Amino acid sequence: MIMRTKTALSPTTILRPECGAEAPTFLSAVYNQRYTSEKVASRYKQNGRSMIEMLGVLAVIGMLTVGSIAGYSKAMLHHRLNIQREQISTILYVAKTHYDILNPTRLSPSGATFYFGPIFESFDWIPEKMTKTNDSYYFFDIFKNFLALYTQSFYMGFAMNIRKDAYEQCINIYQAIKPFSDFLWITEVYITDQEGGPIRTSNVYHGEKTCINGRTCLKNLTLDQIRDACYVCKDKYKCTFYVLWR
Repeated sequence: MIMRTKTALSPTTILRPECGAEAPTFLSAVYNQRYTSEKVASRYKQNGRSMIEMLGVLAVIGMLTVGSIAGYSKAMLHHRLNIQREQISTILYVAKTHYDILNPTRLSPSGATFYFGPIFESFDWIPEKMTKTNDSYYFFDIFKNFLALYTQSFYMGFAMNIRKDAYEQCINIYQAIKPFSDFLWITEVYITDQEGGPIRTSNVYHGEKTCINGRTCLKNLTLDQIRDACYVCKDKYKCTFYVLWR
């Protein structure tokens, strides 16, 4: 009879898995597998939160973009208004400085309508960034407003049709011409309907030479008075601004 002796199994032998890995290694693999599964599941959950956060970020970017566009448009309008003021100031400075050439009696002794835009071109007096039409009789300012330099019935000046941002431009024009009140005769603003006819006019303001008998002087206009005068242009089809001297 063969006696079989019982051999005690060591803890290492009991914990050894069939794959042959050591016990600590085996347990680490089990733990890592479980941890990886939980991490993957957590990542899927986090993806949902990230999408919501992404939408929030996009919304913020959208609001910032709209604000930036509005700010850019406002800055561009301000820049063009500055250029327009310089253009008008140049025209009035030239007319005042060269009145020996640009005076209604000399240009049109009969008092008939005479357009003196070609004279500005011949002497290279056209303001910077102001373009002429093909016939050189009329001009376009920085806003593409139509501007006519003319003399009629022994006075002369310019008429400008202002359309887009007419209210802001009207205020700007008044601020540009106010320093020339000693040279100017009158200023006036007309609202123009779709067919081109005047439907309403603002107050007439006079230069220093004709500002008598209770007339409103151009040089004394306050910003509030200028705004009131230009309010007729707000949200209207077109305004025509007249600046005259004699």
